[in-house]
Parts: sequence; C-alpha cells; structure tokens
Amino acid sequence: MTTPLKLKNTGFKWVLIGLIFTLLWSSASTATKVGLRVAQPLTIALMRFAIASLFMLIYAHGIRKYPLPKGPQWKMITIYGIFNITIYLGLYVLAMKDVTAGIGALAIATSPIFIGLLSIIVLK
Repeated sequence: MTTPLKLKNTGFKWVLIGLIFTLLWSSASTATKVGLRVAQPLTIALMRFAIASLFMLIYAHGIRKYPLPKGPQWKMITIYGIFNITIYLGLYVLAMKDVTAGIGALAIATSPIFIGLLSIIVLK
C-alpha cells in the first residue's frame, strides 16, 4: 500500500510553492498584454489588486481564521494599497504597453528568484 505524499516540513514543499508562485507571477505579463487591448492600464492594475486581495482575505480570514486588522493597521493597509496600485502596478502596466509579452514574462518570472537570492544574502 502506498502512502500519500507528505509535504509537511520538507524542502520539497517550499520548492513546489515557489514553482507555483513563479508560474502564476510570470503569467501576469501575458494577461496584461491581452488586457491592454480592451481596458485602461489603471483599470487592469486595480482589478488585479482587487482579485488578489479577495483571495488573500478568503484564505487568511475564512480558512486560517486570522483576526481582522484593527485601528492603525487599516491605515497602513490603505497606504500600501494606494502605493501598490498607483506606483507598482500602474508603472508595470504602462511598461507592458511597450514590451513584448515574452520579454515581460521572462523579466517577471525571474524577479521572485532574484528577490529570494537577495533575501538569502541580506537576511541570511
């Protein structure tokens, strides 16, 4: 009788999560290129942030049962959301107007890898 694949407390679990994250992350450039044909850049950025926020809220508060933010945490979340949508996602979508989907996907797919390597070096 075979035992089910156990991912708990193994390096394989983190590699698998990293691969899934990288695949989802890099697919955004192709979706953005398609979306730019029918929508404005800020609309695409706003929808992308809203969908990701909804999934995170469902996971954090619906599945994991974490408490909702309190008081000053809402201010920090609001500031983060405004900067994330207007600066990061806004500039990303504007840049994708002039870059091919393949180059965009390559640049975005390698970003988590570089961030991971930098965090290993900086944070040890």
